[in-house]
Amino acid sequence: MPPSQLKIRAMALGRLLKEEVLYKEEVTEHTKTLEKMKSENADKYEIKKYMEVLKDTEKMIPELQKKIRDALDTVKSLLEESTSDDAETLEIVKENIAKAESLLN
Repeated sequence: MPPSQLKIRAMALGRLLKEEVLYKEEVTEHTKTLEKMKSENADKYEIKKYMEVLKDTEKMIPELQKKIRDALDTVKSLLEESTSDDAETLEIVKENIAKAESLLN
């Protein structure tokens, strides 16, 4: 039996949540590296380019949060319409909704 739209959308929401965590980790990592480069008096051009990388990564987070918000709305509406999903699917859905709501608040 193929997965329901609810399960597909819930899994997509879970993937977006993981991606958001990875981008935040990447920002932290880039910030530490940039500070290290500055303290070691690295080449100004390299510092400038690394700052651009950091800014590009930071720009991804708000866009990703918008995608999460949209996916969350879709999953919630599919959950309201759903009548025959199995317990595993409902557990995944509820878990991802809780994670998304805590992230966005």
